[in-house]
Amino acid sequence: MTESAFIPIDQAARQLGTTPVALLLHLKHGLLRGRQQPDGQWRIDPASLTAFRACNGNQPARLCRATGHHCGGCGAAGETP
Repeated sequence: MTESAFIPIDQAARQLGTTPVALLLHLKHGLLRGRQQPDGQWRIDPASLTAFRACNGNQPARLCRATGHHCGGCGAAGETP
């Protein structure tokens, strides 16, 4: 996939209804794939974004407070699995 196909992190955050900082955490936890540019900016793999959306049911993106994971949920943050 070409670098230009990757989505800027701020645009990906808007699509998921969250913040770029939250997406950086998602990248750190392996929930999204992306690439850091030479200028320090991150771009998100669009296939990874699509898979994340499908797993999340198009709800705003958030990590589980207890585990740092996303899909399925354990209920620790008040979400229902």
